[in-house]
Amino acid sequence: MKVNIITSEPFPNGMAGTNRIISLGKGFKENNIEVLVLCINKSEYFHGILNRKLEGDFEGIKFKYIFKTNVKSKYSLFKLFNYIFKLISLFRYCLLLFNPNTLNIYYS
Repeated sequence: MKVNIITSEPFPNGMAGTNRIISLGKGFKENNIEVLVLCINKSEYFHGILNRKLEGDFEGIKFKYIFKTNVKSKYSLFKLFNYIFKLISLFRYCLLLFNPNTLNIYYS
């Protein structure tokens, strides 16, 4: 079995929401269930980047950002384009990840 956690929280470094996702992921991993965290938002600002990896493995939990970068733009027009692209990408990933044996969790 596999679990996909789709979130708008930053991963693997973040605040309380990120810690909840890590706790969920560790619980699933202890029960031999594969976990993928899919981050759908750009989470970093130019002046303080905490999450430099766009995909990887954190304590046995695989994660991936849907964008090529996780740094937010300071321009409103680019933020609008990113929002539209996020919706399209989320729909595409949901179609790719859909499987009857997979549990999809949306955590916002």
